[in-house]
Amino acid sequence: MSNVIDLVAARGRLSEPTPHPIVQALDALALALTDHGHQWSDHEVSLYETAISYCGYRDSGSSA
Repeated sequence: MSNVIDLVAARGRLSEPTPHPIVQALDALALALTDHGHQWSDHEVSLYETAISYCGYRDSGSSA
């Protein structure tokens, strides 16, 4: 597993017409952390991906 969230997917979900509010909040926080130089641990990526999957989304976590 790469320790980087899929930023393209996160940004794409934020621009959806009716994004899930929890996913939207998680993506906004993830993007803000990454924009400020946060280095994601494998555990953090796993938590993020698990959380958004509960809302019906799937994130590969493999690109930046």
